Amino acid sequence: MQKSLKPGAQQICADVWREKYRFGDEPDYEATCARVVGALCANESVEFRAEALRAMQTREIIPAGRILAGAGTDKR
Repeated sequence: MQKSLKPGAQQICADVWREKYRFGDEPDYEATCARVVGALCANESVEFRAEALRAMQTREIIPAGRILAGAGTDKR
């Protein structure tokens, strides 16, 4: 099982993340979350960013695919 998978997760989840949403050498989904939250919440408070990161890592919020793939990158 790869590091990006949580216990009980399906392999397809890791495959889709790796093929569509992973950027560069991000080791896992949590790194993707940090990149996206960093880009989207750059002008927010530290507390807001921490809550957004927690919510994304626990999948309470999941940004749309284009946001996951492009936020915090040089992709246009």
